[in-house]
Amino acid sequence: MSEHETIRGWLSLAASGVLEADEQRRVEQHVATCDACRSELEGWQACAHELARLPAPAVPSHLVERTRARVLEQFAAAAERR
Repeated sequence: MSEHETIRGWLSLAASGVLEADEQRRVEQHVATCDACRSELEGWQACAHELARLPAPAVPSHLVERTRARVLEQFAAAAERR
């Protein structure tokens, strides 16, 4: 995979601010010279900005407890298999 393809795969993550510092730096260096990737990054940044404005949905407590119980069951099953 080329550097350009790697960076293109990271653009949405860069816009969301979840890349490691060295990856973010590589994206910034690349978009400084690549108009296509810079334009795509700007689109992702606009999208991320609008998504951040949405209210966070409330998670029902029963869903949290069910998920927690299921994870604990899977951990126990994995431990038994070992």
